[in-house]
Amino acid sequence: MFFIFGHGFARLGAADRARDLAREASAWIDTEDPVHGFLFAAYQARLEQAIAGDPPETPLPAEIAVRLNQAERFVRFKIDRLREASKVLEPQERLSPFEGFVRQQSDPRGEEFASMRGMATSRRWPRRWPR
Repeated sequence: MFFIFGHGFARLGAADRARDLAREASAWIDTEDPVHGFLFAAYQARLEQAIAGDPPETPLPAEIAVRLNQAERFVRFKIDRLREASKVLEPQERLSPFEGFVRQQSDPRGEEFASMRGMATSRRWPRRWPR
């Protein structure tokens, strides 16, 4: 809840209040846990993007995306379940974590995205993919 309200305050221009709520959240969240640690970093990034005035659909920073893509399958499923429900984390993307998990896909968007897991930049994409 801290980050949800913090994101709202950030969108309204109350950066100090938003950052106070993020600091408060850090006292309650075990960032050593892979799920909680990722979600903490993702919400923190969204909060900073909101403070900076970036549009909601701005992608998460590359280092966070790489961290997500390198997550173990069940950890990824747990993260994706929250991403599926959160308009803060995923304002546009529509995920299907159950389908991906049951089909043992490594990416809930489908296998065509799986080969891009762990890539930080598009420079490493094969030439057959349009940029």
